[in-house]
Amino acid sequence: MIDVTYQVDHAEAIVAQLAQQLDYRIENHLATYENESLKTSIVALQPHRSLSCMVSEFKLVEHARVRRAKNSESNLIVLDFHVSKKADLSISSLEGPKNLIFGAFFASTNIGSYADFTDTEVHKEVAFIFDKQWVAETFRNHQAVNRFIESHQEFFIYQSIHLELATEIYQLHQYAMENGRHLVDEPYVFGQCLKALSMFFSSFSEEAIHLEYTANAQDIEKLMACRDYIHQHFAKPIKLEELARMSSMSESKFRKQFKAVFGKSPYDYIKHQKLWFAKELLEKGETASQAAYAIGYINLSHFTRSFKDLFGLTPSDHKKFHKEQRNIDGL
Repeated sequence: MIDVTYQVDHAEAIVAQLAQQLDYRIENHLATYENESLKTSIVALQPHRSLSCMVSEFKLVEHARVRRAKNSESNLIVLDFHVSKKADLSISSLEGPKNLIFGAFFASTNIGSYADFTDTEVHKEVAFIFDKQWVAETFRNHQAVNRFIESHQEFFIYQSIHLELATEIYQLHQYAMENGRHLVDEPYVFGQCLKALSMFFSSFSEEAIHLEYTANAQDIEKLMACRDYIHQHFAKPIKLEELARMSSMSESKFRKQFKAVFGKSPYDYIKHQKLWFAKELLEKGETASQAAYAIGYINLSHFTRSFKDLFGLTPSDHKKFHKEQRNIDGL
């Protein structure tokens, strides 16, 4: 298994840390590494002294674990988007992977975490690293976000990203990979970064009613354990009172804490988890009817509507898109 660790800093410093462990080389303006187990490319961009962007693409042959070490002295924040495939994300103090499928996570640097990558297809990731004070000055209109950052010393929030934002992130990823560090138009990159951050903060602000509720590291461990339980048992009915009891919280507190950390109510998260599993089945060749049945949908039209609401495509269109994407990645 490949196992690397870095402490959060701006993008170029992170690449330097990884280079010491994996012996990266510079090729066509990319930091690249390749052996029989891993092929990866990273572009580190810094369009502003308080904002950097790390764009990466990698393909695995075996399991890899990437650890973010806790950094209590840092004034930085991480917003990490995983725009293709999936990974399992865990808080560092927990044992074993917790099967957290990436959308985006927004976190302070004083909570360590690690990601397990087991999917052997191409992974694409874009991470923004920025200073707290810069956010306050640059995004004054996003008052809910700034109040949240100011009032919480440690936080870890995961949420899915809507199709429009995912498209912006994917385009930024593609541009960086095609042009490399020294060929990009930095004002353009800065503008794209600001646009993506603003879109994320806008969706985050819509949840303002929940921002007063956050979880400390101890509560996050309990919530992650509940989430692990959901991943293992989502095919059967799961009651809210059962999850609240597992987390040693009242049902009211559990609902608020769960949504504060994961961006969805427990009900919506369970529904989305079912649909993510159906998406994997479709990508493995199952029919829409087979995938719907596997996650408990009796009505195929209801399944198709729910799938499109989450992923922006019908199950059949997603199968077609996935097949085309695999052909492109294989070129």
